Amino acid sequence: MKRVIKGKEPPALTAWKAENHDSPQNLVYGNLPGKVLDNIKEQMLKEQGYLCGYTMRRLNAVTECHLEHIEPQNASTRDLDYANMLACFPSDGGDTKPGYGAPIKGGVAVNS
Repeated sequence: MKRVIKGKEPPALTAWKAENHDSPQNLVYGNLPGKVLDNIKEQMLKEQGYLCGYTMRRLNAVTECHLEHIEPQNASTRDLDYANMLACFPSDGGDTKPGYGAPIKGGVAVNS
């Protein structure tokens, strides 16, 4: 895994959290709008030197990666914690074979 020095969370994520503060049931990773997700990915790619956090594979754009949670998003209260995320290969809904981070990609469980 690549060592990443994280900056502050992107302003778009901070703003989205503030907008949804009065509806805590909406403050879950699965409710993040695509524009906010892309903003998070772009900042992460810059911080990671445009490399996958796991494989060190070159990532040239937000369309080539997905967000990976270091602590699983479903087993943690840190699903919206920017410090708990990495930009990783493959793209969202991509490869379902194990080897690129978590064992579930594209909503399909695979054997590790």
